Amino acid sequence: MFTKFYKTGFDKSAFPDSKIETEIEKIKRFFENLLPAGRSAPSIFDFRETFERYVGLSFEIQTENPEPSTSEQEFYRITNHQQKELGEICLNRRNRNRLAFHQKLARGDFFLIFEKLVAAAPDKQPLFEQAAELFRLVDDNEALDRIGRPAPAPAQTTGNETVNDLGKEKWKNGKPQLTAANRISTNLRIISATTSSSAKD
Repeated sequence: MFTKFYKTGFDKSAFPDSKIETEIEKIKRFFENLLPAGRSAPSIFDFRETFERYVGLSFEIQTENPEPSTSEQEFYRITNHQQKELGEICLNRRNRNRLAFHQKLARGDFFLIFEKLVAAAPDKQPLFEQAAELFRLVDDNEALDRIGRPAPAPAQTTGNETVNDLGKEKWKNGKPQLTAANRISTNLRIISATTSSSAKD
């Protein structure tokens, strides 16, 4: 499924094993079932293209290698370049930078759709949980930081004990712990700001 996107000259395989791919497919179907109706809503085809482009690039970027690949070395061998090794290093760096740039754009496109899903969903917490699981599966820590990392279920507390919630706040005198659903407006402002800045890059 994801192997049709962005195969590059990197030597190491970038694509997930069947178990991870199955989990990602479940998450994709979850989001598809929540796509809102209306002319301004993303179509299922647009969503699938954006989702698979983001996932494919995220896995591909994990193969980043500071050493030139075989194909990059072959290019300068064929052209008989006078500074072969320097050329290989520069081409490798350019390819890695280009891959990172396109992955950043794909992440931004995914967040634009995610924002619309959150705005239309009556129960927003599952969307954040599924998105966080997707970001973990593709090892995208920057995306995880954008939405806030979901915390484990808090244990019973007595007094002023510290708990790990989305904002790493304190539990003070019975003050309820904030969940992702309580922080939707803040997260959406962050998402909108970061995606806007990505579009300008």
